[in-house]
Amino acid sequence: MNSDLPLLRPYGGASIPSFKDMACDTFLKIVQKCKRKFVIVQVGENEPFVSELLTTLPTTIADLEPHQIHSFYESNESLCDSSKSLCRL
Repeated sequence: MNSDLPLLRPYGGASIPSFKDMACDTFLKIVQKCKRKFVIVQVGENEPFVSELLTTLPTTIADLEPHQIHSFYESNESLCDSSKSLCRL
């Protein structure tokens, strides 16, 4: 996961709103199809990728518009639903 999703980060930090929209929409689609991969520890990793996502959340959403933040939160909510023990609030 760490090798694939950082490819979306440059688009999320782009100054063109449509690139940010694309990155958020693509991330949501990936999460919907592969959420289990985000919540288990992958080979060569120390923790599930969702842990990194939640740790870097403030930085990740800093340059996003409100509707993009909503989309990103929706993605993370889906991940947390699939791993309640990992994402207790």
